[in-house]
Order: sequence, then C-alpha cells, then structure tokens
Amino acid sequence: MERTKILIHLIDGSSGEEAIIEHYSAIRKELEAWSPELGKKKEIVVISKIDLIDPEMHTLLRTHLTQHFSRSRKKQTIFLISAGAYLGLDPLKDELLRVCAEETSHVTLSLPHEKQEHFYDLKKPLDDPKEYTIRRE
Repeated sequence: MERTKILIHLIDGSSGEEAIIEHYSAIRKELEAWSPELGKKKEIVVISKIDLIDPEMHTLLRTHLTQHFSRSRKKQTIFLISAGAYLGLDPLKDELLRVCAEETSHVTLSLPHEKQEHFYDLKKPLDDPKEYTIRRE
C-alpha cells in the first residue's frame, strides 16, 4: 500500500451518517498506525448503497461528511454511488481518470467494446469516457 498514489475508501452508506464517520475514522486510525506516510496520501471517499438512502438526503449527507472530514484532514473528495442502481458512477470514473492523468504521463485504457487496446494522452478528453478499464504498464 505504501507504493500507491491514492487511497479510495469504499464505505457502506446504508447504515447512516454516524456509522460512515465511525468506519472512516477506524480506517484512518489503522492506516496511520501502520505507516504515518499512508496517512498523508491523497484520498477519495466513496459512499456506496446510496439507493437505500432518501434521495433528498444525498446533498445534506455529502455536506455533513465534507465538513466532518475537513476538520480532521485536508479537503476530501466524496462521491455518493450505487453500483446496483448505477448512480454516481460516471463522476467517480471521471475523477479516477483525472487522478491517473495527474500521476502518470500515459495509461493504457482498454475499452470493452473494442478488441484492441489504445494509448491515450489523458491530458486530453476521451471521445467516449463512459466505459473503460485502466491498467498501468
């Protein structure tokens, strides 16, 4: 884990705001106990199963979590997703592509609808960034 450039925390959001904060805090404590350097890594916080949360509460949840996390660390990037309902996945994928582009000059993107792999300059937008997998060579 020390070699990774970014940490992605995937936290079950169906158990409520307090549980999300408790789970995140426990993960952070373990990371920092393992290595102080891990505690300094860039992070993305992903709250899953938001389809089980009242849609009117999504913005409020993101605001509360952002406020809480920013008190303990620098500003966090928080995404609310539902893999089952396919909610919030595109912004998360876009952010992951952006972060990969910052960390390396080239990444191989394997697009599922094509038989061959293509090399892209990630500093330029993709024609269709909807579906892709990322593999660093």
